[in-house]
Amino acid sequence: MKRALAALALIGLSSCSLGESVPAAEKAVVKFHTMLDRGQFQQIYDQSGGIMKSTASGPQLVALLSAVHRKLGATKQAVRQGWNEQYNGDGHTLTLGYDTLYERGKAAETFVFQVSEQHVSLAGYHINSDALVLN
Repeated sequence: MKRALAALALIGLSSCSLGESVPAAEKAVVKFHTMLDRGQFQQIYDQSGGIMKSTASGPQLVALLSAVHRKLGATKQAVRQGWNEQYNGDGHTLTLGYDTLYERGKAAETFVFQVSEQHVSLAGYHINSDALVLN
C-alpha cells in the first residue's frame, strides 16, 4: 500500500515539472522593471492578477511604485537569488527573489506570480531597501 501511494505521488509530481514556469516569470520581472522605469505604474496594476487586485487597490500600488521609482531611480541590474513554487487547492504560485541595483540604492525584491498554463500574472510585490527610508 505504501509503495502504491509513493508511486502515485511520483506520478503526480512528474505531471507538472517543477520550475517550468521560472523562465516566464523571469521575463515578467524584466517587463515589470521596464514598465517601472517608464512610469507605467497603472499598467502594472492593470496587468496584475486577481490576487494582487484583491490585496491592493490601483491607487495603493501606483503610490508604492511611484515612490520606489522616485526614490531609487532607474533599474540598473536585477539578479535572481532564488525561487519557490507552490501548488495548493487555490492554484499554483511561483515566488522569485531578486537583488536589484537601482540608480540610488540596492533593494531586495520578491515577486509572487499566479501561474496558469505557462502564463504568469503578478500576484504580489515586496521590496526592502534602506534607500526607500533614508532618501
